[in-house]
Amino acid sequence: MDEARLEEDPVKLLPLLLAVGALGGAGGKVAFVQHGVFTHPADKGTWTMTRAIVDSGTFVGVCAPCSVDPVHLRRTYRGKLGTFVLLHLIHVPHDRWSLLSGTGRYAHLHGRGTCTVHIVVNEVSFRDPCTGTLSP
Repeated sequence: MDEARLEEDPVKLLPLLLAVGALGGAGGKVAFVQHGVFTHPADKGTWTMTRAIVDSGTFVGVCAPCSVDPVHLRRTYRGKLGTFVLLHLIHVPHDRWSLLSGTGRYAHLHGRGTCTVHIVVNEVSFRDPCTGTLSP
């Protein structure tokens, strides 16, 4: 086997190895927008995430308890890359979220962030921009 060829192969693989590490590794800053409708005592809708993770899908939320301030809302987000559960603590227009669990790309991540609640259409639907950070 040619020694020069052996030395070249790792150098050629470096960009691929870096890309795989970036895709399979730690999170980073994320932004997502959730569009939904209230189905009291819950909600449901769609979401789109960008930045460190690019994904989209649907969500279903259930508040428990609904009568406290801030409202405690647990949402399950299903996307192409996996499923994750966020706990939202909502005092309109402020929403603080934390990542409770995840599967697929979201497995073994921790995270937290904020959303700004925008209630529209006679208070039955919403469009909330959110930001945060995910880490291993």
